[in-house]
Amino acid sequence: MKNWIQILRNFKKQPLIVLVNICGLALGMFIFILIDRYIAFENSFDNFHQDSESIFRVSTTRYANGEVFHKNIGAMPPLMPLIEEHIGDLNSHALIYYDGSFTVQNPLVPNSAFEEGKAYYADRDFFEIFGFEVIKGDQIHALDAPRKAAISQLSALKYFGTEDVVGKILRTTGQIEVNYQITAVYADPPVNSHFKPEFLFSFDTYLNVVHPDWAVRTNWIWNDFPIYIKIPSEKRDEIEEKINHLAQDTWGNLYKERNVDFNFHLQPIRSIHTHPEAFNELELGTNHSMLTSLRIASWLTLILAWINFINLSTTKFLGRTKEVGIRKILGASKTNLIYQFLMEFLFTNLCALGLSLLLLHNLLPIIPIWLGFDFIWIIDPSFWLVLIGLILGGVFIGLYPSLIVSNFKAAKVLKGRPNISKKGKNLRTALVYLQFIITPIMIGGTVLVYQQTNFLMNREIGVNVDKVLSISGPRVNESNMSLKQDYFKQKLEESPNISNVSNIMLLPGDNIYWKSNFKVYGDSTQTQYMTVNLVEYDFEKALDFKVLSGRSFSPTFQDSATLVINESAAKMWGYEPHDILNKTMWWRYSPNYHHFDKKIIGVVADHKQLPYTDENTPMVFSLRRYTPASFASTQFIVKLEYSGQNAQEVVQSEIAQIENLWQESFPSNSFNYTFLDAEFEQKFLSEIKFGKLFKFFSFISILIAAMGLFGLSSFAITIRTKEFGIRKSLGAMAKDISLMIIIQYLKLTSIAYCLAIPILYFVASSWLENYSLRVSLNAEFFLLPLIISSFICLISIIQQTIKVSTKNPVESLRHE
Repeated sequence: MKNWIQILRNFKKQPLIVLVNICGLALGMFIFILIDRYIAFENSFDNFHQDSESIFRVSTTRYANGEVFHKNIGAMPPLMPLIEEHIGDLNSHALIYYDGSFTVQNPLVPNSAFEEGKAYYADRDFFEIFGFEVIKGDQIHALDAPRKAAISQLSALKYFGTEDVVGKILRTTGQIEVNYQITAVYADPPVNSHFKPEFLFSFDTYLNVVHPDWAVRTNWIWNDFPIYIKIPSEKRDEIEEKINHLAQDTWGNLYKERNVDFNFHLQPIRSIHTHPEAFNELELGTNHSMLTSLRIASWLTLILAWINFINLSTTKFLGRTKEVGIRKILGASKTNLIYQFLMEFLFTNLCALGLSLLLLHNLLPIIPIWLGFDFIWIIDPSFWLVLIGLILGGVFIGLYPSLIVSNFKAAKVLKGRPNISKKGKNLRTALVYLQFIITPIMIGGTVLVYQQTNFLMNREIGVNVDKVLSISGPRVNESNMSLKQDYFKQKLEESPNISNVSNIMLLPGDNIYWKSNFKVYGDSTQTQYMTVNLVEYDFEKALDFKVLSGRSFSPTFQDSATLVINESAAKMWGYEPHDILNKTMWWRYSPNYHHFDKKIIGVVADHKQLPYTDENTPMVFSLRRYTPASFASTQFIVKLEYSGQNAQEVVQSEIAQIENLWQESFPSNSFNYTFLDAEFEQKFLSEIKFGKLFKFFSFISILIAAMGLFGLSSFAITIRTKEFGIRKSLGAMAKDISLMIIIQYLKLTSIAYCLAIPILYFVASSWLENYSLRVSLNAEFFLLPLIISSFICLISIIQQTIKVSTKNPVESLRHE
């Protein structure tokens, strides 16, 4: 108790430095713990499945003409029986398929139709792989026959108001209308699942009811079916190689005839979220390199806080030299002094840790809202190890100032000349420089993250997504649907606030999921795969596609056998836009429609379809009304025209009128819309989250650096008070003294910045390598850290500098 009272008394002597020390250390701990728990959350995805380390997803890489043609999270349906028959180590398996959104309704409740985007077909063994707890019904037989469905708790409450829904009927409309009997209710998938289904429909329904005319089980081209298998984890490489050999022996020749190849890869389910392999992931994943960057930045922030801790503690103890000398004369040993100082460090660390946990407790409800994503605070053994490590780390770094002060010679100390070695001074100076090196690195990192994210989201993509409303097309098939869609378009275009309306399958930024084989008649070039996009009249006007040659689709022409292509598609065949007009394309369509012959009537300018690449996508546009593709989802695109101060009111009024017209035109379909620019921005949600986190703890790092500089400069200026008094008495002006101090600290900042430049350049270049589309390191990136660091330095010392330089010399000369 006596030691703790003495610690409190010592804290009371220098409250400012103690407060700055505790607050700086607490902020560093706060950031470190927050990022550590965030990374723990991101790495916890899919750990809840039983034997999760043994579950793998079979993904596919396809090659055309020797180059990577397509990466997909799924595989071909015939692969599953092949694995069952030949892989003896297979414990269980599951196959799923996403067929776009469904309109779901309780047939006994009028106006209960909602569009659902997380509905999947799944085979009978689904629950053997996925650990979603079945709380009602029988999981073994839940999906073992056509027209059976398992739904989540939330969906049961949404459509029926109760979880006791086994045996009840749910009606869905996707490609066709189907009545399902609910056979099971499962617990809502946890936040840390890479796959969060709300509806599971039996895969037998897709095979035998939705598409009995399609030979899905024997289709060796269609690789959109994610397959999950449970195998001994140590045999992963062996089984992966065996699967590829089996597939090559079975289908390889069929692919080689088309100059196409494929390769299967077994991806651990626990790595899917942090290492997404394709653009068509079931849920948005996280970039692993970003997590690494966050981890490094959190360590830098903690190191910055620890450096402040060492410097301020040393500064604080240098003001207690006489106390050390007197205690040594009274018999205190070096060990006693070290123990006393370490107890003070332990108390400081505990206070800082308590403050950081208090901050976390109060901010945790706000952080997920601010970042815009769900976040589970995971408390596991590693969490307690982090807390213990922070406490011990703080005490360990406290050894340095403890050893310095405890080594003072009593006689020299009492004469006012503590024996600080040259090595000790050099180490302390190095720590100060390290502190000022880390600060511009954090500032530069923040600038870079902002520039890169802003560049990805706001780059020129070749189309205009501003002021474009995207409305999910009707899924419930009603009579005269084509006429109703034309009527809906016509009525919308009567509004003075709407310039164009059209319909499109693939919006800018959407994942490419339909590529077909094409060739040009009379051309010796081999067949090429190109992306197919189904559209309606005026699609080019609604999105501001530039027509380079020819024309687009028009109701005044008979365009049932025509195509529009983009510039990259023309160049793929070696033509300029005007040269390929009126040529006929052979389109390999499907087993039911072997091929179509369609004439090219127009060429539009390229646009950037995929968010993370600057490559142009060769694309073919076909009129939806003349293309047999009922499986393709569509979107109405409505180009709004508004400006001025009342723009928001105009938009809200227009959306309300559109909804009324929708209900009049498609009464059985729910009205779901989004703004295309906001939808495009969602593609970069991972970068946005990373940017917000990085900016937040960069601000904290800057705050820590400013607090440390304030504390250091406060003490340094205080111990030079007598020097400043002598200078003033010898004729120095207050502004001269102020300028001298400011120049000294700016010199420190400039030297540290020069040392930081190569580190900043190396780190930035390495991080940007993760992006095929990236910004260049411009002058702003290099100059802003220097400007901001210098500004922080000035703000931290200028008030104290003015105060001491204007002090009466008589008072300064009396200072001890």
